[in-house]
Amino acid sequence: MPPGPRQRHVRRAAWAAFLVCGFGAPAWALTGTLFNDDGEPIPGAKACYYASETELLCAKTSDTGFFELPDSRLDTLRVSADGYLPKFVRAVERDEPVVLERAAILLARVRDAKTKEPLDAGDLLVIYPSGVREGPFPFNANGVRVKTMQPGAVRIVARAVGYKDGEPQAVEMVAGKETETRLELVRFSAAPAE
Repeated sequence: MPPGPRQRHVRRAAWAAFLVCGFGAPAWALTGTLFNDDGEPIPGAKACYYASETELLCAKTSDTGFFELPDSRLDTLRVSADGYLPKFVRAVERDEPVVLERAAILLARVRDAKTKEPLDAGDLLVIYPSGVREGPFPFNANGVRVKTMQPGAVRIVARAVGYKDGEPQAVEMVAGKETETRLELVRFSAAPAE
């Protein structure tokens, strides 16, 4: 009989613990602090061991930006917080805090071009000048807020079922600020009756 969801979760957790701590290895602590680019601690941020595009074991930062993780054979940490750009750093003790840069925040609202009513569902793609694409970010009638965007120029494309894909809209993203944009989509025409 194949394992159920709970058994798979327990196996994954055991495997992650094996990868992070190593079999029979002592669990000494790796500590550090996370600060923003103004030199202030970031409480509630996340520091995670990272391997194979997966966060394996995470710790939240305290009010002083302090975090503590078990020692590991893994050598990469991913540190992240809402409103900041995630960062990858070596998993080593350091005297100085890890500094996160403020991200740009996008609030995009999408509506029907004819009725001007908000669309209930669809997604948004963000395209950077380098050609890198982020998304899709699902939106609803309230739009979508993306809190971890690189500052600078981007193009945004909205898509929804029953509508033509929108034309890319240029938006300038500013670090530490929210930029609101509105996009309109045109409904596909009904096929003419014969």
